[in-house]
Amino acid sequence: MDSTSNPQEIGAFINDSCVGASTVLDSDTNVLVPGYIEGMSGEVTFEEYYDSLKSNKPAIKQYFVNNNKTGTWKKRTINTNERQDYYLISFKNEKIISNEILDNPVSISCSPNPLKGNSLINYYVPEKSMVKISVYDFYGRQLNILYNGVSKNGDFNMQWNGTNSNGKKLPNGVYIIKLKAEKYQAQTKIIVIK
Repeated sequence: MDSTSNPQEIGAFINDSCVGASTVLDSDTNVLVPGYIEGMSGEVTFEEYYDSLKSNKPAIKQYFVNNNKTGTWKKRTINTNERQDYYLISFKNEKIISNEILDNPVSISCSPNPLKGNSLINYYVPEKSMVKISVYDFYGRQLNILYNGVSKNGDFNMQWNGTNSNGKKLPNGVYIIKLKAEKYQAQTKIIVIK
């Protein structure tokens, strides 16, 4: 999300049919919108709602879609014919996305992925900085903090066993591991299977 004033709800549409919606909190930067597309086909657009009223803005017909294999962002729409299980999309404007891609010197990755036992999380920070590495679900809820402290510059790795902050194994699913280092951040997806 890229708004200083988030909508109260965001809806996903194929043609004129709503195929998913989600409530948005003021503090949300990520929102999971479940899509129910059985028997539906076409391009997906989004609409914002404020106080149960549709916004004056037109439907969002182009947005940035993350390539699951390369991690790069491309301005386009998604289509149900692609048959992907999920998409990461951004409503940020092109200048912000471009600057984030070009100016982001931090990185994070994990392997093996999917995770059955332990995963090795690799990350890079270009200079000494305060670093926080957290695990989130697709609703944007923080489930675990893997590291929170000062880190020197360089490449580092750590083990994670797929647990939440209480040490309980997370259920099967897709999770996001975020690295925040001062003004920079990076994220990667990991699939947890038992």
